[in-house]
Amino acid sequence: MPQALALLLRPLLCAAALLIAVLLGLRAAAPSPARGLDAPPTAFSAARALATLRPLVPRPRPTGSAENARVADALRADLAALGFIVEARHYLLDQAALARLKSWSGGTLAPSEMVDVVGVLPGRDRRLPALVLMAHHDSVWGSPGAADDGIGMAALLETARALVARGKPARDVVLLFTDAEEIGLAGARAFWRGGGLADRAGLVLNLESRGGGGRALMFETGPDAGPLIALYGESVARPAANSLAALAYRHMPNDTDFSVTRDRGLPGLNFAPLGRPALYHSALATVDAVDPRTVQDMGDQLLAIGAALAFAPTLPVPGRSAVFFDLYGARLVRYAPDSGWLLIGAAAALIGLAIWRARPGLRGIGEGVLAGLWALSHGWLLLALVDRLARGPAAANYYHRLALLPRLEAEMGWALAAVALGAVTFAGARRRWLGLLPALALLLLDRALGLGGWALWPAVAIGAATGMAAPRGGPGAWGGWIGLTLLVWAFAFVTQIAAAEAAWIFAWPALVGGAALAGAALIGRTRPALLLAAIAAAATLGALLPYAHALLLGLGPSLPEAVLLLLPAALALLWPLARMPGRAAGRLAALCCALIALGMAHHDRAAPLAASVPGYSIAGR
Repeated sequence: MPQALALLLRPLLCAAALLIAVLLGLRAAAPSPARGLDAPPTAFSAARALATLRPLVPRPRPTGSAENARVADALRADLAALGFIVEARHYLLDQAALARLKSWSGGTLAPSEMVDVVGVLPGRDRRLPALVLMAHHDSVWGSPGAADDGIGMAALLETARALVARGKPARDVVLLFTDAEEIGLAGARAFWRGGGLADRAGLVLNLESRGGGGRALMFETGPDAGPLIALYGESVARPAANSLAALAYRHMPNDTDFSVTRDRGLPGLNFAPLGRPALYHSALATVDAVDPRTVQDMGDQLLAIGAALAFAPTLPVPGRSAVFFDLYGARLVRYAPDSGWLLIGAAAALIGLAIWRARPGLRGIGEGVLAGLWALSHGWLLLALVDRLARGPAAANYYHRLALLPRLEAEMGWALAAVALGAVTFAGARRRWLGLLPALALLLLDRALGLGGWALWPAVAIGAATGMAAPRGGPGAWGGWIGLTLLVWAFAFVTQIAAAEAAWIFAWPALVGGAALAGAALIGRTRPALLLAAIAAAATLGALLPYAHALLLGLGPSLPEAVLLLLPAALALLWPLARMPGRAAGRLAALCCALIALGMAHHDRAAPLAASVPGYSIAGR
């Protein structure tokens, strides 16, 4: 190989791996293509669903309003036309729900009751536990709610039509359109209080929305959902689900109608799209603003799992929870939580084989661990600083933060690029004091801008210590690669003990990274080893990127630093391809990336309140 090409091999392979990873990630994160009006009657069609939805959501429909009553009547008519046995259930509003309505309307809207719309499609054996498909039909004050929860209404009606076209189901299928979800889940609480259909229900599929675009994520399960998750994976052609999201949501203060059934002990699944977050509760949330592909994606998943349950002679029995995640949005990987130890053990064996063959020594491995800790501490510092800087006066509004999420995602991407470049240039600089500078500079900037970053001191201390302790010239090729992979493995080990449902996010990168390490060590030749590393990096990062996107959509408004979960794996996989210790150009590139992130955040700080922000959320209104 010519010398010039040999010098370019690493950066070319690194660029190729990143490009392939991005393409794989984009494909996995893209919703399904929308089907038209000519779709087969037994299939889900976004065009048909949106045509049904359009006359339902031209205006806001808060509980108790005339528009809310009109929509409830229209839902009853639609269900009756499909052959459902339909009823409207009227309940008294509680004082907390009524107080919310009065605060929205300035006291002009003070209804005494709410109404749930219930439709039953009789099954062949009506003694079997019923399948309940649920969404809410009310909206917040001031929003037409085509996203929340118009998408859910449309998907339920189109799924019901497709189920009817497939013949008589084995069990009763209940469509439940609850009222007053936006004012405290009041309609769901009233229905599920017990008696009648509520006692006959065997399983619930709920549809929600926190946006109007992107994949429809299955983000929450009922108790003991292992067998149900297995059926979901077998039935749905393009799954979008992972047990980390389900675990995280259980610890969040948010609630949906599904919370009522979950607390009741009913098995089930909860779905919601997170893309186009500016539409959440917004006056701009019209039918035309909703991505038809998102409706198709939600409907495809609902119809697949709904049909599997409706026509099955038995429902999945409750069983042990599972670890699960979708791979490239194409299939669901699932296994028992204890099986995570097999992955961790296999990864340890592969890393051990690489250590035996490469013999980097304990010091070399420690140098790689230091580089990883440097990256994590500086990543926390820079991402926290970017987030604090972006939080201007308008950013105190949650909905304004949602509108800025696409920009925040770009800012976090630039910040992570800066940290990754810094890890291979500042950490282990020949002049060790250079490794100290980034942490101190970030802290001083935080203090100079008055952002109140005293809580950043631990990250500053770790970043400064690792920068000063790193070896001159940076970690060696094998030491850095093995040390970083061991750091990922350590995170997998600890997470497996603390929360096995989340350990896969570390365990699988550690396993693939360990396999690449062992393979490269056994091959012993540079070019094939680098090619193997590039393949492992492209495949693993392509699988992880959609989760980074989902983390920012779900946690970005309050904790964007959560995306750092994926940084150690990215560094470990890219280390043999992107290593350039002591390179001034790398430090300059890191500085430029950091400045771009901070500059974008500063622009956000001065941005006026987003037009999508709902009026009721603005102080004084």
